[in-house]
Amino acid sequence: MRDCIAIRTYTWGADEDRLVGELSPVFGDDLFVAFHNRPEGVTPPVPVADFDDDWVRSNGLRLLDDYGWRCGDYALYALRRKFPDYDRYWLIEPDVSIHGDIAGFFAGAARLDPDALGVDFHRQEQVNRFVKGLPDNLVPYRATFALTRFSGRALDYLFAARQDYSGKGTGSHRFTNDETFCFSHLVAHPGFTAGGLREALPEWFGLGLFDTDPDLLKCAVAARTGGRNQVCHPVREFDSFSGAVSKRIAANAHGFLKNMGLSFAHMSDAEIEALAQGVARRLREIGHQIRREHGA
Repeated sequence: MRDCIAIRTYTWGADEDRLVGELSPVFGDDLFVAFHNRPEGVTPPVPVADFDDDWVRSNGLRLLDDYGWRCGDYALYALRRKFPDYDRYWLIEPDVSIHGDIAGFFAGAARLDPDALGVDFHRQEQVNRFVKGLPDNLVPYRATFALTRFSGRALDYLFAARQDYSGKGTGSHRFTNDETFCFSHLVAHPGFTAGGLREALPEWFGLGLFDTDPDLLKCAVAARTGGRNQVCHPVREFDSFSGAVSKRIAANAHGFLKNMGLSFAHMSDAEIEALAQGVARRLREIGHQIRREHGA
């Protein structure tokens, strides 16, 4: 079996450079980037499969405002079409960090047969908007899309299914996301198989450091793993970590403050700045408190 891997991204920075450095010794010339709306002038050090708005339209896929986040399978279809000569395709996000024997992890996974692999593969019991958007005959399954592997023939099938689904009348809000669409379709098809990486390779996930949140600082994860084999997510260098945490805090703050529009409408720029500085002081105090609580 011939495998390749692509880093799925919309930007290029320290996290992406780290992954290239970690994966190049394992994959060599079989390492690529699946780039969503690549900015002009950005040239990664490995070959690129681009997928932008024009690519989505020209390939008969639904163009959503958030398809770069919601439809990670588009990255896989672009990868398959640009580099068609592989049997299996890995897709990894920049905030996945594999500690220890990276080559050993992929060698272990190479012995696994399923057409689709992901972390925490399971039947979905919770009915969310993406489950509601599935065709009625499908039982919902999912796996975290941050680290996945699909066979080429599974991607060919899913690409055609996604094109067909894109032409149907499913509303944008319920248009099914990558993980639910891909794993539900493959489980329902008798010609394909799907499985879980955590279940197949439990020693690589034993520290419980692979989840959708919270964000993890790379140096903290390195200290926690102590050189042990471990797949971790979401892991970030400090600048990326700071940006991600700030974004989450701001989203929560917006939810809290949006009902105070009457008051904010009567505040001056100086008053808003004073409020922001007060919040920053509180956050600083909380940060120091949490550091003390965890032994620093």
